[in-house]
Amino acid sequence: MAELVERLKGTIRNVRDKSSKGLKINVGRRERALSLLAGGFMLVDGLRRGGVRGIMEGVLGSGMLYRGATGYCGVYGTMGIDLSEQWEREVRAT
Repeated sequence: MAELVERLKGTIRNVRDKSSKGLKINVGRRERALSLLAGGFMLVDGLRRGGVRGIMEGVLGSGMLYRGATGYCGVYGTMGIDLSEQWEREVRAT
């Protein structure tokens, strides 16, 4: 488990300042890590499950993986929410 967490941290660091299509990163690092974990689980479970429900779960999981990898959330972008800086301030304060 610790190895998986370290790998995810490395992935987040690698794409931290990058996002596809020039979209601004608006998701905090913890939320990105959780999105990667949950998205991966949902994608694998959806593929294993099959059927309409499995396809829907896989699509949602893929969206969460995209969100975690790029740091961009379309819903946050539409609402003008940016939690990426808030997380950085909380870490520096502790």
